[in-house]
Amino acid sequence: MHIQADFWGALTGQRFAARHRLPVVHTMHNRIGVGIAATMPFPSLARGR
Repeated sequence: MHIQADFWGALTGQRFAARHRLPVVHTMHNRIGVGIAATMPFPSLARGR
């Protein structure tokens, strides 16, 4: 699955792929891990890990 999106679109795509056990190629436009850690109360839940 190819995800080309910033924060919320990327988060949605990553979680969809994880639920369906699909491999991911993510074209990043920012540092999603940093964005998640800075804005989410429970970052590990948002990343699906």
